[in-house]
Amino acid sequence: MSKIVRMVVEVDVEKCTGCNLCSRVCPTSAFTLRDRLPDEPGKSRKIVELETSACYNAQRCLELCPDDALTMVELREPFEIRTDTASVDQQALAELCKKSGFAPRMMVCPCTGTTMGELAAAILLGADTPDKLSRATGVRTGCSELCMHPVLSVLAAAGHAGAPKNPEKGYQWYSKTATLFEHVGPDGKFPAELQEAYPTYSLDREVEDMAKLYKRG
Repeated sequence: MSKIVRMVVEVDVEKCTGCNLCSRVCPTSAFTLRDRLPDEPGKSRKIVELETSACYNAQRCLELCPDDALTMVELREPFEIRTDTASVDQQALAELCKKSGFAPRMMVCPCTGTTMGELAAAILLGADTPDKLSRATGVRTGCSELCMHPVLSVLAAAGHAGAPKNPEKGYQWYSKTATLFEHVGPDGKFPAELQEAYPTYSLDREVEDMAKLYKRG
């Protein structure tokens, strides 16, 4: 699926105080902090500047701006955000999805309809951080909560477990959640000691159900 962006943020230069809170919460890193120009209205030394093409109407910045310096404006020409899963090697895509524990067609971001296959394709095309995945697919530009685990899981599966925490911007990613899938051995079964530790759970059945889910894509 794809996300259609119909509105973007507009910065009121005079009201902006350069607090940089918007930059810290923007999932696509669309804001940058810069010096105020001599002919620009306002009193602060710093103000934020928006990369309009990277604003996907997440609106998290509006919720935090203490100076009401941000507003949403409607675009004359809405644009689409998506990564074509057919544009990458299908075997590599399937292997990356399987390694992450999610089926390619599984929707991992309900807010934008992004699938794990789209995330995997974006990674194969060069996206190696959460914000780059957001720019490529629109993921995390809704609630940014339910999709964070699959985002970190597929990045880790691709060898990008150390996704930068953007310390200069002040925000960090939550850690991914542990899953049963991570304990399945090469033989497709759970370790005996794990099954003995949790005798009330049908772990073998869980593996079978996960396999069926993956086959459905």
